[in-house]
Amino acid sequence: MAKPEPWMPGSMFTLSAGKKTEAARVFFGDGLFDLATEKDEEASAFSATVARIRNHYNADDAVTNPGYIHSPVFINHYHADMETSVKVVLLQSGTNKPIVFTCDVNIYVQHVISQALCHEEVSDISSEAFVLKVPGLAEYLHNDVKLSSYEYVQECLKLDQDVKLVLLHRAEMKKNLSRTAEDDEGDISKINFLTLFERPVTTAVSKWNYDTVELCEQKGLDVLLSAFTLEGDKLMAAVKSGAQPKVKPLIQTVKAICFTLATVEPNEISTAIHELQKSSDPEAAYEKLTAAVLHLVDMYCTAFDTDFRTGTDNTDEAVQDITVKGHNLRVCIASAHRLQSNVKNAHEFYTVSAQLYYGGNALHFPIDTWPARINSSFFDKLAWNQELELPIPVSQLPREARLILTLSGQDNSSADSDKTVLGWVAISMFNFRGELQTGSHLLGLWADSSVNPIGTCSSNLLTKTSIILQINFEDMKQLCMFPEIRALEDKVYDFDMLEPHNQHRIREILDKDALSSLNSEDTMFLWSKRHYLHGNASALPRILEVAPTWDWACLADIYSLLRNWKPVKPIQTLQLLHPRFADREVRRTAVKWMQSISDDELCDYLPQLVQALKYESYHDSALARFLIERSIQSIRVSHFLYWCLKDSLREHQYKQRIEMILGALLSICSKGLRQQFRLQEALIENLNTIAEQVKGAKDASRMSLLHGGLESVEAELDSNVHLPTNPSLEVRGINVQNCAYYSSFTVPLKLVLFNADPLAEDVTIMYKAGEDMRQDMLTMQMIRIMDKLWLSEGLDLRMITFRCMATGLNRGLVELVGESETMRKIQVEYGLTGSFKDKPLAVWLQKHNPTELDYQKAVENFTYSCAGYCVATYVLGIGDRHNDNIMVTRTGHMFHIDFGKFLGNAQMFGNIKRDRTPFVLTPEMAYVINGGEKQSSNFQNFVDLCSTAFNLVRHHADIFFNLFGLMLNAGISQLSKPEDLNYVQNALKPKASDTEATTMITRLIEASLGSKATQINFFIHNLAHHSFSAANSLELSFAPKRYTMAMDGKIASASMFGIQKRYEDAKYYVYIVSVLREGSSVPSFIFRRYSEFSEFAQKLAVLHPQARVFNLRSGPLVGRTHVNQVAEKRRNELDLFLRHLFALPPEVSQCDLVYTFFHPSLRDEKDAHLAYKSVKLKNDPITTDTVEPTVAPGQFSGRVQVAIRYQKDALMIMVRHAADLLAPDKGEPDPYIKTYLLPDPHKQTKRKTRIQKKTSNPTYNEMLVYYIPWSEVLKRTIRLTAWDSDYLKENNFLGGIDIPIASLDLSVETVAWYMLGNLARDP
Repeated sequence: MAKPEPWMPGSMFTLSAGKKTEAARVFFGDGLFDLATEKDEEASAFSATVARIRNHYNADDAVTNPGYIHSPVFINHYHADMETSVKVVLLQSGTNKPIVFTCDVNIYVQHVISQALCHEEVSDISSEAFVLKVPGLAEYLHNDVKLSSYEYVQECLKLDQDVKLVLLHRAEMKKNLSRTAEDDEGDISKINFLTLFERPVTTAVSKWNYDTVELCEQKGLDVLLSAFTLEGDKLMAAVKSGAQPKVKPLIQTVKAICFTLATVEPNEISTAIHELQKSSDPEAAYEKLTAAVLHLVDMYCTAFDTDFRTGTDNTDEAVQDITVKGHNLRVCIASAHRLQSNVKNAHEFYTVSAQLYYGGNALHFPIDTWPARINSSFFDKLAWNQELELPIPVSQLPREARLILTLSGQDNSSADSDKTVLGWVAISMFNFRGELQTGSHLLGLWADSSVNPIGTCSSNLLTKTSIILQINFEDMKQLCMFPEIRALEDKVYDFDMLEPHNQHRIREILDKDALSSLNSEDTMFLWSKRHYLHGNASALPRILEVAPTWDWACLADIYSLLRNWKPVKPIQTLQLLHPRFADREVRRTAVKWMQSISDDELCDYLPQLVQALKYESYHDSALARFLIERSIQSIRVSHFLYWCLKDSLREHQYKQRIEMILGALLSICSKGLRQQFRLQEALIENLNTIAEQVKGAKDASRMSLLHGGLESVEAELDSNVHLPTNPSLEVRGINVQNCAYYSSFTVPLKLVLFNADPLAEDVTIMYKAGEDMRQDMLTMQMIRIMDKLWLSEGLDLRMITFRCMATGLNRGLVELVGESETMRKIQVEYGLTGSFKDKPLAVWLQKHNPTELDYQKAVENFTYSCAGYCVATYVLGIGDRHNDNIMVTRTGHMFHIDFGKFLGNAQMFGNIKRDRTPFVLTPEMAYVINGGEKQSSNFQNFVDLCSTAFNLVRHHADIFFNLFGLMLNAGISQLSKPEDLNYVQNALKPKASDTEATTMITRLIEASLGSKATQINFFIHNLAHHSFSAANSLELSFAPKRYTMAMDGKIASASMFGIQKRYEDAKYYVYIVSVLREGSSVPSFIFRRYSEFSEFAQKLAVLHPQARVFNLRSGPLVGRTHVNQVAEKRRNELDLFLRHLFALPPEVSQCDLVYTFFHPSLRDEKDAHLAYKSVKLKNDPITTDTVEPTVAPGQFSGRVQVAIRYQKDALMIMVRHAADLLAPDKGEPDPYIKTYLLPDPHKQTKRKTRIQKKTSNPTYNEMLVYYIPWSEVLKRTIRLTAWDSDYLKENNFLGGIDIPIASLDLSVETVAWYMLGNLARDP
């Protein structure tokens, strides 16, 4: 992989160079174009701004130019309040002996270093001379930050891992990405940032005739104008001499000029040509033609920013503002040029509509031209030459107003005829200096079928096939400026000064979510009370939304509000960067309030901020300055900003703006960082080439192609590369032999890379080609933000997240989570129908967590993470959920991958919707959570976790509305219009109370768990992938890993001890083996099924084919196999097998496979107390029937959790859970809860919940409401009773309790568990 040269801004074309070089021009064959597409003035002003920012930060400032990456920090209540000790393992280069000690997780990093130095008995060196680094990552910890504040440490705590760090002397830190004095010396104030990017360049050409093309040293336009002048002089000479003037050569030069200038033939030229051919006064006609040609050249030079000028600009230097312009805005729609054949042949008539917009909202109805047909002079064109008067006075134009022009085709001239949009273009009514648009403009249309009111204001001139529209604004003899706005005097009133009913109405309005619109009455009312709301930070977006107008007269009041408004939190300022808030002062204020955001949190929201750059009216914006300023101080911000900008380059409409910001970023960062970006791009290009070759090859040759391509890349990779997914992840090469590919549709590559850190393991990552990664990026970003939101509220759901990064069109990188497996691979260990069984996941977790403590921790991790992903996937509407995109780590953390469907878009199988449940929650998952088949209190905890997580997301719903809303123009197909946000709004139910939302999520849990659709979907996916067993492996399927004699101790003897009959899905037998090890007098017991013995024997025979391993029957037996006689026969057979096994040579009897089989598992530990029961049963009928717990008649057990509150003239009783309910002589009841308000002699207050089937631990989350006056409620007593439903007999009373309402604090929600006892049945 050849290393490309870094960007060298100093060697690029500068705006001050005057005449641009000939190579800086492009001739497309139908027009002469300059490479720059933006007027020099705005680009120059932006360059000067970027230069001032960079000059403010010197390379010798260690604070703003540290040269290394700081480890991310996330301070939250959960970890900040944690009182726990952690085991710290400090690694050191040059020694294999780590420093190990235990410390409090909340101590500062500096104290950790001091403690390490004490362990090393180094007391004469200050801790400031050392630094801690994260192993495997090129990032370092600040000494003055608490250990618990680092995301890396929080991840270690989440996974129950030791906190491993690397202790380094500060002199050992790598700072190769820091800015240098040489970087500071370059002058970037006059660089056009657009010139930093590759574009097709040819020499300029002149067309002297239509058959040959000759290269010419002179500029083509100069030559053509000289020819025009020469022919004009000949014409004038002929007129003066009285000879017949020859107009054809002159007309041919005019045609050549028009052809060269993008085939634009203005109406003035057509008219002048006609007059020249027909007029009796050729001299006057020539003068008119000359003026028309010079006007065309002026329009062209203005549109394409050429350095050619005609010197015809006679604009007066005098300036006036628009406040004196009381007439309506007028624009002349002149003509359309460069018509393509698909446009010309599609319709008979064409119209242009004009409409002013502000912040995405139309200011009036569209005004149309009359229909016009295509006519030909030199070239085919559309000519209207019609002035449209728009119903908005010039004096009332908002500064950020834009005029959108839409070209449509129709089949007849009727005004009611159906129109087809052929293209559109937007132009800002004021340029970046605040000058009103005047004169003639050439605008390139965007060939879209629908108009985008918040789209780009850049013209599409450089696309060879775009239609060019000529429009003429009113010519001004003076510059017309938007006036300078001065804020009005402050009007700040206290909210409490409002009358109570007005306060209540305002609160109701402000409680509406960001996507809900207001009616006209609420709009006017809220605006009238704006001066009373300065203290309510979150109310500002609503106030600005209801502003009656944004013209200069209203801005003074709005700016006064901004000056006095309470600053909002940084994350909330994103709402003010939506396109509907177009005013630059509003956006500047939002950016000012965002300044306090940390670099790490800023990186979380960079995708949205990059999108917000598109909505800025001009390049030089407060947001652009903010991002550039933060990038110059943080390598992490620079890195992620670079890749977000690179990803946005694919959106052609915004390419000019993105290239401008990206060029600025490349100009202010260090040479080392620029080189890293180029190395990353080169690596990605090489990987993409390999991925396309592998995908296109036959399966037999794919691996050789992959390894061959990667070996070439590895051979040329002589510099370390930071991966795009994480700037801290630095790799030094490729472990080619361990790389592979996945056999899915897009054939992604599994890449194993050598970590640049010698103390770290290899890096495993996936490269995908052929799939749009932006949706995966956005989804994982939202899940990560949800997780941080939960953590900040003290809820740790043990979420596993990973990074993915789009690195180009339909390609990108995905981090892989280690020691994890898909649900499909876990299930297919049990065959084709494994997805219908309850135990595969529990058994898999037991296998990898062999002790009781480890298994319970894994179950807890699974419960919490499952709750988090259930809520997250529901809120985001994640679809296409099957058992290959749901994964579980060995520590029990569940997570989802591959987000090809979201926002309610489901995967379809023909006309059938495959995703039939709100989210994925199967009986197999519930089995793990419950600890068995029966619902337990653990499942109630799971429901509570889901409810709490769901309500926390709902409380911050506007954050997600804003984040999604800013991505509407990101080019994501499933998020392209405002209606796509409706799913999230409907899912979050922002108008519902927390109690109502809890009830809703509980019903969704029941619906998901009760549906068979998910298991059927998993089964179909299993069929499609034809992989049902891991029988070919030499590892035991029921063992988590290999064990050895050295690990467990040598086995002295092993013999059959007994057998037991058990029941799960069906009856089966387990065989108890007594294992005695050397040095121990107490045997241990293992419990194995016959099928496990058989698997062990078969794999031992394969592993040692020379040994004569005792053959156990592995095939099916005729008749009933799970009967006592067969079990006894097999016990004898297994006894012989064991004696024969340990008589084999040591290389067989003492091999790892044998010791793995006899290693005690968690199942063995749980069942060890049952071993001696089998002694009594050796010669007796085998039985292990269990007895269900019951209570005797008249005895009561159990408890009920309820939440009680009085609100809105109603007593609300939320019945949440019940626990330990038992029915007399029945065991598990079918319980429901009934309530009364006593006294109630007529039983009019009876309320009851739904019936839950066969459970002692039901979950209800149902609201029982009593509308009762406050004066009466304190006199009442709540009688709560539990019942067992019986359809054939009388319902069984399970217990009850009386709760005096006067004993409760009804001003807040009271949540408590109440023990059930005996009382009178019903009132």
